[in-house]
Formats: sequence, C-alpha cells, structure tokens
Amino acid sequence: MTGLLPKVADRVQETTSTTGTGALTLAGAAGPQQSFINGIGLGVLTSYAILSGDNVGWEINTGTLSGSGPYVLSRGTPSASSNAGSLVALSGVSTVFCDISAAFVGLLQTTFQNNGTVQNVNTLNISNGLTAAIAGTAMTLTAAGGGIYQSGTVASNFSTLEISGSLSGAVTSGILTLTGTGVTSSLGVQAYGTAETLTTLNFSSGVIPVLNSGTLNISVNSSSGIRPALSYFTWLNQGTATATDNSYGPLTISGPTTTTDNNRALIVSTPRANTSPWTVTAQLRGLRALTDYVPFGLFLYDSVSSKLITFCSQITNGGSGSNPQTNVAVNEWTNVTTFSGSAKSLEFMLFEPFWMRIYCDGTNFNFELSCDGYDFNTVYSQSITAYGSPDHIGFGMDFIDTESQGISGQVKLMNWTLV
Repeated sequence: MTGLLPKVADRVQETTSTTGTGALTLAGAAGPQQSFINGIGLGVLTSYAILSGDNVGWEINTGTLSGSGPYVLSRGTPSASSNAGSLVALSGVSTVFCDISAAFVGLLQTTFQNNGTVQNVNTLNISNGLTAAIAGTAMTLTAAGGGIYQSGTVASNFSTLEISGSLSGAVTSGILTLTGTGVTSSLGVQAYGTAETLTTLNFSSGVIPVLNSGTLNISVNSSSGIRPALSYFTWLNQGTATATDNSYGPLTISGPTTTTDNNRALIVSTPRANTSPWTVTAQLRGLRALTDYVPFGLFLYDSVSSKLITFCSQITNGGSGSNPQTNVAVNEWTNVTTFSGSAKSLEFMLFEPFWMRIYCDGTNFNFELSCDGYDFNTVYSQSITAYGSPDHIGFGMDFIDTESQGISGQVKLMNWTLV
C-alpha cells in the first residue's frame, strides 16, 4: 500500500449482495453499526475487509465511495486475500467493514518514523527533486543542484514563502536570509505579497519596511536608495545625453539642452500587459535651467507607434525676470520630439526629491504624487487605451532651453520599484 493514507472510522459495517469481483453495492448498516457514507463519506479513500457470504472467502482492500444511494464502494488490488492476494469472487450476502490492515500500520510506521519531534508544520509540500531530512527538531530541505534549503528549528510560521528563479532562502534561528544570482545591492530589493509572523527581518541602514494589511512595502530614506543598475534599462532617444551609475548614489541622466523639444529617457519593458495590474514607483530630483517648461519625470512609451506619455514636474515661466512656478502635467507626444497635447496640468509646489507613481489597475493608468513615498495622491487617471498602447516604462527629461541659457540638464533616479 503506497500513496495517501486511507481513512478509517469506528463501527463502519454494511452488507452487500454483490457477487463476483466487481465493485460493491452496499445495502446499509444494521444494529449499532454505521454506514460508510456516514463514517467515511464520498470520494474518500478507506481501508476495509470483506467476508464472503460463503463464509470461506475474504479480502483486505481499499476503495472510495460513490453514488447517491445505494452507494457503491470501489475495489482496488487487495493487500491480502483468500485468493492468494487476488480479488475474491463473492457469493451470497457478504459483510464489508472498515479495517486497519497490517499494510496500513506499516505505512504509518514508514511515514512518521523519525528520531525527534517536528511541531506546528501546517503544510509541507515536497516537489520533485526536493528532499527533507529530519534530525531532532531540525529539518533540512535540499534540492537537486542546490537551491532551496532550510536549517535550524522548524518554528518560523511562514504563512506564505515563495522562492523563485535562482533565489534561495535560508532560515536559521528564525532569521530569513535570501541569496541568489543577480541579487546585488545595485539591483536592490523588490518585494510584494504577504509576509506574516517573521521572527526577524533585517534591513540595512536607511531601509524602511511598512506592513499594511498584510502587504510588505520596502522604501528607503537615504541618498543611496534602492534602484536598478544602469544595465537594467535601455536608452530612448539618447542623442548627446549620458548616464552615470553611482554605486552608492542615484542613477543620473545628463545632457546639453537645445531650443527644441528632445525627450531622452532610460526605459524598461512593463512587467506584464496593461490589462493586468502593475505599479512603478520612483523617487526623482532634477537640475534644470530656470526657463519655461523643462519637464522631467516618469515616461510611458509605445514602441510600436512611438507615442509617449510623460508624467512630469515642469516649470511655468513667462520669461527672464518673471516669477517661475512649478506644475505637474501628464503630456502626450506623437514621438519624442513632437508635442501632441496636455491631458492634465496642475500647479504644485514640489520639494525635491519627490515620489511619483504610475499604477496600472488593468483599466486605467493612475498618476500619483507623494512627498514621502508612503502617502500618494492621485493627480489624474486615464484609460490604458486613451493614447497609444504603452509597453515600456522609464524616467527621463525633455532637454529644452527655450531661452538659450546654455545650462545642461540632469534628472536623478534615487529609488525605483516595478512590480
């Protein structure tokens, strides 16, 4: 007997008039006994014995109950029988009852035999190639070729722990450590989903974890930030612009300005189709001439039509000597150099660095602002099909200087999360 452990119950006994070697049509329980439907239930594997009506044949078997009355009990391959381990040809009125067979007891001994105690494991799924070894109260999981392992006392109480790709997780004395190829300080930490009852969660200096309704958000309060390396992005209309990847600072796009529009950006593919939710969050700051316009922020780009949507901070200035004002705009572009129109423009007093977020909910793009990275206000929402079909997201600047002041522009990415 291998596989699932069969269910048994006390005083389960019925009779059957089935003859031959087929499935058993049950006739119900008598006296103080209970029926299989009440004691075991439909579709549940059970272990049982049969005494043939001729008082000679007998059989130890497993099966499941089906039907709606009269109920039918299936017959598998017997673990023992009076017919040398084969099905017995029944005759007369036979008796069927739950039985804890010798094979059942042997399976229990094999399954639970260990040299220690394992407590409070709600669910333990062992996939193909993964093995579990128990010594005392310690459990170690190993996989072919390395990968996932867990050592120490099994008392971590993870509700959900997902390990993907080449990432491996190790738990030692209640402390979770994640390691793997590509998990570097320059790539940063991207976390989402549910995280409950972690004994200890260690963060480096400046990193701020926020748990809100079971969702773990990781932010940062430092000049270095959490952001991808330059190699994570590709250029959109690089032209004369350059990018500087500071190991312990922001990722910076720099370039000379021109008297005409020139949007330059670093972009990456959106994580999934816009009909499914995704979110990008970025902390940005810029260096620009005190001249009209000069926007920088988050860019949505359609690589097929070349249409561009920019969610930017920009300057409104009537010219030299006028009082400049900052505003936030969602602008639409036929391409990186041709302005189509402004979908939304609002006056905001922004103090850099500030946070921008575009939340795609599967129906709309929601453009949001925050001064601290925690509390976001929605500035504008528009349909995901309102202007092109964006398939890339990034950050950048329109390197324009309408007054020809000759000042180079810069936009700095300090934090970035795309999930």
